[in-house]
Amino acid sequence: KRWGYRSVLLVLFGFLMYFKPAQPFLVDYLMTDKGFTSEEVFKEIFPIWTYSQLAFMIIFGVLAEFTRIGYYPIIVFGALCFLSEPAFMLLGQNLSIFQICEVVVGAAVASIQVFSAYIYTIVPALFFQKITSYTRMSFLIGTVTSSLLGQLLLLFAGVGVPFLYYITAFTSFTALVVSFFLPSKGDREVVDGEEEYDCLKDDILTSTASCSSSCSSSPAPPSVLPCRHSIESIESGSEEKSPPGGGTGEDSVTGGLRGLGLKEWGSLLFFKYKPILRLCCWFIISLPVHSLVLTYFQVLVADLPSQSSPSPSSPSSPAPPPQDSPTNWNGFLFSTSYILAAFTPLIPSNFENFFSPPLITECSLMLVSSVCGGLLILLASLQVLLPLYASFICYHCLFEFQITLVVAGIAKKTPAFMLEEGVKKPFAMTFSLCVFCGLTVQCLIQFLVGPQAWNFDIHTQFVFFGFLLVFLSFFMFVSLLVGRPC
Repeated sequence: KRWGYRSVLLVLFGFLMYFKPAQPFLVDYLMTDKGFTSEEVFKEIFPIWTYSQLAFMIIFGVLAEFTRIGYYPIIVFGALCFLSEPAFMLLGQNLSIFQICEVVVGAAVASIQVFSAYIYTIVPALFFQKITSYTRMSFLIGTVTSSLLGQLLLLFAGVGVPFLYYITAFTSFTALVVSFFLPSKGDREVVDGEEEYDCLKDDILTSTASCSSSCSSSPAPPSVLPCRHSIESIESGSEEKSPPGGGTGEDSVTGGLRGLGLKEWGSLLFFKYKPILRLCCWFIISLPVHSLVLTYFQVLVADLPSQSSPSPSSPSSPAPPPQDSPTNWNGFLFSTSYILAAFTPLIPSNFENFFSPPLITECSLMLVSSVCGGLLILLASLQVLLPLYASFICYHCLFEFQITLVVAGIAKKTPAFMLEEGVKKPFAMTFSLCVFCGLTVQCLIQFLVGPQAWNFDIHTQFVFFGFLLVFLSFFMFVSLLVGRPC
């Protein structure tokens, strides 16, 4: 019952954090109600979110892992940031206020990454798979239901986008209240009583012993590895540990690096385990491109010829989006896109035998990445709403299909014997480094296409995003053809 109660809190918190009925109409709101131009939106407001997220990701990661602050205060702070976002949107009137708002949004999004790691510190390893599925489901349901609600309210209730931000403020406040009931401590401290701790520890040791022979000779399946990780996380509840290197001089330095995970990260990705490099390269490039596409797609829709000229309305009586505005249908688009995209990851799981050979996986990635690049280039040239929506939905579904193959491929190719070499959490370090590198690449792309460098318009930006994916496919093809890792 105790773990079930915590799971309910985590699922409810995730649902409320993603319940944003005004999000599909953000660009339309900034242009019609606040009077910004499309160039101001995607060149002076939105880019700040990218840089802010990377900065706060580094800060939050250090605070959560290497200080006494831990995860919980960061999650509460993120909930406060989400609560302040609708206040900025409703009360802000000039460009600088909305730029500050994007800094706050970057902090809020970075806190979600901390929340994704926090859930594993308050739930036993036996429930890791379940809580992962439940929280991912809560994110999806929150996005789909809020987008659909916002669309229906705009069309049939005659309300404006500001009313949707009041709903967002209410759900964000509720999420903040729920965060106060989340456990503030993780790992062994949340296990009440030595008897329960010892029981859980014995279960993990038994599971580990049963699979140790296979782990020593071949890569273990993902279901085995949490057993190896979990006992490490339980033992980490002790107050002090001697450095792994012991002694002084170079050994102590090596031990310190091991304690921070720096040595393992470098050897893991770039020196010892080269077969996963191609998949990591795909992850590092495709993920930031996808994030930028999701961010700027509304600007692309708002720039269609049928879009009415933006004219700021009176702050006292904001008007809903005009009925001929293409962005007036974004709620249906996002709800449909996320629902369909949620089912595409089932394809690799249902045809696991077909995608098991690494060559099939990488060839599938090359083919689908090329198609995604072509769809992004097509999005930049389309001037009709329905084909634009259809192309975006196809792209979104194909990306979810690819990311499933990549994540599973990285997990399968991460050797189990790394645990015997002192790398305690190879999966966590691999994906953490990939996410960090991806955010860095996203900032670089954002800088290049922005006014500080090439100053692309929104259509040229999507063409550039498409060519990046096509180039990535060509790069993987050449690497595979030559027979060398990246």
